[in-house]
Amino acid sequence: MKNYISIILGVIGLLGIVAIAKNKIFTSPNDSLYDKGWTEYQNGEFQKSIGTLSTLNINEYPKISMALGDSYFEMQDYKNAEKYLKISYDKNLFKNNDERKMLTNMLGVCNIELKNFKDARSYLEETDKLGNPNGKRNLYILDSLEQVENHK
Repeated sequence: MKNYISIILGVIGLLGIVAIAKNKIFTSPNDSLYDKGWTEYQNGEFQKSIGTLSTLNINEYPKISMALGDSYFEMQDYKNAEKYLKISYDKNLFKNNDERKMLTNMLGVCNIELKNFKDARSYLEETDKLGNPNGKRNLYILDSLEQVENHK
């Protein structure tokens, strides 16, 4: 029985050493940039976050697309916001239904600002169906804008 316990403890210890070594040896030098950019984003330093995160390869760090999209959204750069938010949407990078509601609403607003009313309607109808209370309000805004456009 003691031999089994010794073997089990030895295996657990070995796995711990391998995990520590893997973390130290195989981390990318860009991981510190990722951490820095993510911290800037979480602190509301959107311009800095954009500068830091945009230096990373989005294929290597796909989750930065949401942070970049939201940062551009906060900076009212709707063209770039839509570009990065769409990546998150297309790759299903949201964690839960609440993130999906937020993402589809933001895409709707971006497309309103970019005068892409058809795409805006699609996203806003989706966010409304998901239960986002902002969806209905933004659909009313879109209706008004479309009426103005149609009377020009």
